[in-house]
Amino acid sequence: MNALRARFEASSAASTILSMALVIAAGVLTNIAGEAGGNQIVTWLPTLAAMTLIWLISLGSKPVSPWLLMGVAVAIRSIFLIMPTGWDTYRYVWEGNVLAHGFNPYLHPPDSILLEDLRDHAWHSIGLRGATAIYPPLVQWLFAGMSSLGLGVWSFKLVFTLADLAICWILLARFGSKAARIYAWNPLAALSFAGGGHYDSLFILAMVLAWLVHDRQQGFLWQISLLVGLAIGLKWMALPIGLWLVLQDGCRRGLKSALFNGLLVAAPVSLAYLSLSLWTEEWTLQLMPPFFSRTARSMEFLPVIIDYCGRIGHLDNRLYLVLLIAAWIVVASRTQSFLDAAEWSFFATYLLSPMLHAWYLVWALPFAVKSRNPGIIALAASGIFYFIVHYNMDHLHLGWTYTWWQRAIIWLPFLVGFLMVKKPFGKTPFP
Repeated sequence: MNALRARFEASSAASTILSMALVIAAGVLTNIAGEAGGNQIVTWLPTLAAMTLIWLISLGSKPVSPWLLMGVAVAIRSIFLIMPTGWDTYRYVWEGNVLAHGFNPYLHPPDSILLEDLRDHAWHSIGLRGATAIYPPLVQWLFAGMSSLGLGVWSFKLVFTLADLAICWILLARFGSKAARIYAWNPLAALSFAGGGHYDSLFILAMVLAWLVHDRQQGFLWQISLLVGLAIGLKWMALPIGLWLVLQDGCRRGLKSALFNGLLVAAPVSLAYLSLSLWTEEWTLQLMPPFFSRTARSMEFLPVIIDYCGRIGHLDNRLYLVLLIAAWIVVASRTQSFLDAAEWSFFATYLLSPMLHAWYLVWALPFAVKSRNPGIIALAASGIFYFIVHYNMDHLHLGWTYTWWQRAIIWLPFLVGFLMVKKPFGKTPFP
C-alpha cells in the first residue's frame, strides 16, 4: 500500500489526469443545473460529490506547474460562470441600484412602494423581498458603483470570480502549487463565486492580504489595520480579526497604539456608513433586517442541538450572537498568531452561528493552505451536502431544514479533523 501511494505521489501523469477530470466534471455539473441543483439535485449533487472526491485525491498527487494550477483554476471558474446564478447576486444588483438612486437599502426592502419605479429584471429574481439589506455599508457602495456603470448579474459574477482567482494566485506565489491546490482546485470555492455569484471572495481576499502582510512584517502596520477594516466593511465576519488585531497591538505597544489601530480598523465601515447616510439623507442604526436576523436558520450545528435539548423550538438568534461575541473575545485574547486567530474565529462562527450557507464554509480554506488543517479541508468537502436541502424540500417535504444524519455528515468531519490538530489556542503542528 505504501509503495502504491509513493508511486501515485511521484506520478506526473496522475496529476495531469486529475486536473483534466476536474475540468470535465465542472462541465458536466454546469450542464446539469445551476448553483443549487434545483429540481435536478438527484443527479447534480452526486456529480458535485464526484468532483470533490477528485479534488481530495489530487491533494496527494505530485505538485503541478504554476501554469497548470492556474490554468485548471481558471478553466473551472470559466465553466461555472455559465451557470445560472442564485438569488443573492440579483439582490446585490438591486441594492446597488437602490443606493445609486439615493435610497437607503437598510430602510427600504425590495417590495417597498417607494422603490416601485426602480423595479427591473433583478427585482423579479430577488428572494425575501420584505427584508431590508444585510450587507455592510462599504460593500453597498461597491454594489452602487457597479450598478451605476450599468453592470448586471454576469458582470458582478465576473468581478467576484476575478477576486477569487487573485486569491488563488497569491496563495500559489506564497505557498507553492501543491499547497495552493487546497484552495485553487476546491469545487465549493469555485462554485460559490463563479457559479453562485456570491461576493464573499472580496472579503476573503482582504483577509488573506492582511494575513500575509502581517506575517511578512511580523508587526502591526497601518496597512494591516486598514485591510482588516476593509474586510469588515465587506463582511461582518471579519470583526473578530479586527478585535484580535487591536488587543494584540495593545499588549505589545500600549493603549495609545491600540486606540490608533482601532480607529484604522473602524474607519472603512464608519466612513462608508456616514457617506451612505449623508447621500440618502436617511439615517438608521438598523444594519440588518430585524425579523430575519432573529429567526433565520440554515445548516446550523450547536443552535439546533441547544434548541432540541431544551425542547423549546427555535430560540431567538440574538442569544447565539451574544455567545458568538463571547467566543470571539476569548479567541482574540488567547491566540498569538493571525493564522490561529482566523482559524479559531471561524471555528467558533461555524459552531455557534444559527445561519450558515455553503459559501461560508470556504472562508477558512485559504488559511488551511498553510496549516493543512484537516478539519477545514474536510469541511470544504462535506459542505457540498448543504445543497441536499433542495432534496429535502422537493422530495421529503421537510422545508428548509436537515435531518440529524445529514448534519452529522456535514459537521462531524470538521469537528474531528479540526480538534485533532488544534489544541485549544495552541500552535498547529504543521509548518
